Amino acid sequence: MAHHKKIRIHGRSVKRKRHRRSKRTKDKMKLYSLRKNVAMSPDTEITKFRIAVIESLSEEEIHTGTKLYEGELKPLCYSDDSITTSFHTATNIVEFDKVIHEIINSLSGDELVTLHIEAHGSGERGILLSSGEILGWKDFMDLCRNLNEVLNGLLIVTMSMCYSLPILGSVDPTKRAPFKAILLTNRDVTVDEVERGFGTFFQNYKNNLDIFRATGAIRGEVNKGDETTSPFHLMVADTIFDLLTDPDRDPEGFSHIVNDNFCRLKALNPEYTKERTETEIRAMLNDLAKTGKDYFTFQNEIKKGNKI
Repeated sequence: MAHHKKIRIHGRSVKRKRHRRSKRTKDKMKLYSLRKNVAMSPDTEITKFRIAVIESLSEEEIHTGTKLYEGELKPLCYSDDSITTSFHTATNIVEFDKVIHEIINSLSGDELVTLHIEAHGSGERGILLSSGEILGWKDFMDLCRNLNEVLNGLLIVTMSMCYSLPILGSVDPTKRAPFKAILLTNRDVTVDEVERGFGTFFQNYKNNLDIFRATGAIRGEVNKGDETTSPFHLMVADTIFDLLTDPDRDPEGFSHIVNDNFCRLKALNPEYTKERTETEIRAMLNDLAKTGKDYFTFQNEIKKGNKI
């Protein structure tokens, strides 16, 4: 019997048009979201680790998620009984939402999840599902957040698709983080790169503690001569929060935010100036950077648990 690993959990851009959902689609999604799920306690001892694959690829394509699951992931359960795996298909937005909530509702109280997505990236818009629907990045982040809240901020997400980096623009630093860490791509990737890359990744990954080693492995496997040219990049919640609350990290982007808000505020109050708008936005971000990080990263829950 494999040794059970135990972990103690102590210690915008310009708005774009979103894909409109029908009332029927929204009503279906509400049904799948009705069940309440209790978040694990910061004192929970973790003994189980699940790798959940969601695949949304058309019939004529190479089903890289199926191949990964059958070839690399299922065998893990036979060699280590602390590991569980599950495979799910989702052809459209409603099914994707349903799968996420099925995963949430099936969790045992001492189980963490790594969520692996096999689909197509659609640039700034989101995930292109096999039905042709696009699951917007913001909506995907909301679904991840639902799962991450149950896991007390310890969700790992891996994205097997082209150019998923734009997802970071849909992370809201005023809410809970949608994940602990996410593995993204900064360019288009080939089927060969995906198969070799994630095959190597999961050969080095059994649970959350392996995320940095496995990221090094996939970057070492897929590159153009050295690791720095790899399309795969790991982003952690702490770093993302710092980037999103720093107005000087992207001067051009920040300028757009100021201009958008200035136009809106000017319409409400003709005396508003661009300088005042920038000052107020900087003050808001500065305050958020000082007071909001513990909430975003779930550290406030851990600190609360330590006081009990």
